Amino acid sequence: MKPRKRTARTRIKVYWENPPGPGQGLWVERLVRGHVYKREVGPHGVLSPPEVASALDVTREFVYRLIWSKKLRAVKRRGLLVVPVSSVKEYDARRVERRQRLKKRGG
Repeated sequence: MKPRKRTARTRIKVYWENPPGPGQGLWVERLVRGHVYKREVGPHGVLSPPEVASALDVTREFVYRLIWSKKLRAVKRRGLLVVPVSSVKEYDARRVERRQRLKKRGG
């Protein structure tokens, strides 16, 4: 069987506002059938699991693992699983802190 060609890894791009802080929001760009759709998400907004995956630069499956292991908070809205932006920022801060600790210990 001939292997399929891989398409672009993601069709979702997430851009964080600068400067970072408690009021920091983000923009989400989605490519759908050749059209780019943009939306602004405030600090109290929510993201879908694929958008969280793009924001954290991990896979969608890994995001679900984080949700199931309670490392990332998720809520249901209108039957859809969504993740608050505040939860994504908290997880990312813990991840950065852990990387720095490991770097100091190793080097």
